[in-house]
Amino acid sequence: MKHLCRSAALLALAVTSACFRQTEQQLLYSPTEAGLTLIFENPSDIQEPVQLRVRYAKQTSDGLEVACSVTSLKGTADTNFLCRQDGGIYSITSGETRTIIVPPEFPNKTASWQTGGISYRVIGRAKLDFPGIALPEPIGVWVEAIPVSPQLQNSVNKKAHVFFLPGIGEAETRVLRQGNWVTVNRLAGMGFTDVL
Repeated sequence: MKHLCRSAALLALAVTSACFRQTEQQLLYSPTEAGLTLIFENPSDIQEPVQLRVRYAKQTSDGLEVACSVTSLKGTADTNFLCRQDGGIYSITSGETRTIIVPPEFPNKTASWQTGGISYRVIGRAKLDFPGIALPEPIGVWVEAIPVSPQLQNSVNKKAHVFFLPGIGEAETRVLRQGNWVTVNRLAGMGFTDVL
């Protein structure tokens, strides 16, 4: 269950890349289409894939509320997000907006932010190849994450780079281990399932 919660947290960060344009230039960096199913793998352990499925997305007065199920071989967890029109994406816990996942006007006007004991900064835009996956938008944004709280500074992963795609969210995560960047989460498949 601990691994599932960690996977859900990583995917929560991923669910912060939206699928629709709010203005001509503002993209949300989170999956928002009901039925969208994303498969993620850790390249060093492909026996433990993680699936994220958008159960529903509904418009509220605060923005678009997106409900997802995160499933692995260890079980299922639900996670909800609020995608605001300004591009900001927030986790929702017990019906209340909580942690900033991606700040308003990301990445065009907000290049850095801090939340949950982690400092984030935009590194830049890029295009990654995901063989066999037809991406709605292939240009994404790399973000660096560095623990700043004393509780997190002693973690194994001192620094991470997360690649966000519009309409997908987190598509790849690399951590710095012993001077080498190691991919620990990567989009391996996507498709749609019926939502009744």
